[in-house]
Amino acid sequence: MDKRQTDGVRKGSMTGRLMTPKVAGAVATATLLLGGVGAAHALEATPIVPQPITVNGNMLFNFMHGPDNAPWYVEWTGSAWTAEQSLGGALIGAPAAASWGSNRVDVFVHGTDGTLYQNAWQGSGFSGWFPLGGGVAGDPVAVSTAFNRYDVLYPNVNGDITDNLWNGSQWLFPTIPAASIGVASRITVIGALGVGWAFWLGNNGALYMSSRESGTTTWTTPRSVANGPFTNNPSAIAWGPQQIPMVFIRTSSGTLAWVQLSGGTWTTNFLGAPGATFQGSPAGVAWNTNHINIFFIGNDGGLWNEYYDGNWHGFSEINSTAVSGPPSVVNWGTANPPQGLTVYMRGPAGRLAEEVWNGSQWNGYFAVGPTIFP
Repeated sequence: MDKRQTDGVRKGSMTGRLMTPKVAGAVATATLLLGGVGAAHALEATPIVPQPITVNGNMLFNFMHGPDNAPWYVEWTGSAWTAEQSLGGALIGAPAAASWGSNRVDVFVHGTDGTLYQNAWQGSGFSGWFPLGGGVAGDPVAVSTAFNRYDVLYPNVNGDITDNLWNGSQWLFPTIPAASIGVASRITVIGALGVGWAFWLGNNGALYMSSRESGTTTWTTPRSVANGPFTNNPSAIAWGPQQIPMVFIRTSSGTLAWVQLSGGTWTTNFLGAPGATFQGSPAGVAWNTNHINIFFIGNDGGLWNEYYDGNWHGFSEINSTAVSGPPSVVNWGTANPPQGLTVYMRGPAGRLAEEVWNGSQWNGYFAVGPTIFP
């Protein structure tokens, strides 16, 4: 990136510099080639960590809206959690984060002045906040589709979707024309075989999609891929060796649906719900070679799961202790392919909690730190 971003790291410092924007809301965790989420809505639909981020196989970053309305972060170093701490300043909505390579994590926020800001971690500290452009009207979402590449998408003040596209040498600003459709949910974005895929709900409750081919700077005209109507926020994954785009979403009747691209056609499938309905928004993840897990909060407030390993296995409750707000999930670890799952959510006491799959069982809720997040 430019000299400010590559040379501006404060060695040994994890605090960064004071930024002009204000950050408010949820938590984002970054993971290479996994999507983030965008615009802030009701608490029940906003995870405390919008997207966890993994780096170097055994490191994790969580970014969240802190109690001082600044973006906060906490880092798993490979052996222990650092203290939760503020990155300074303040933001609107939820942060987004992504990683394009080893020792590199970038967090993006919607400043109170309507500007998109970036802060980069490059192995030992954060660079401080740098403005990337204005006209932001919702939470950003970030993804890396290749080494030294970023797409940072957000609703803009004209009702369209702006992509702050880092092409390896400069920032470009392609637009997805969405004003006639509306952006009625947070955006979810994935990178699959170098292609960027963005999904969101329009004002009519339908699921819309736009994509950007590898090596290009133009997004396709948005198209409806499922009529719905759907509610809350979609969660997208890239599944299997062919990196097939799949989207999980809550129907207007409160049940779980998934939309998949197959043979050039988008199909909608329905999985139901435990009992009658579930709360908030689901969080999907692809892992191992052909595994999919979908996490969500049941009407009892507990953490529920549906998983696929060639067949869907039905709904099961992982932890019946009530939590507030929907989960987010990351697949990580040094195995190839990674086979570790960690689910983040707002715990019973309002702290950031994790539930870890160790390869054979879930370990129960564990509070990452003492901070109570809004």
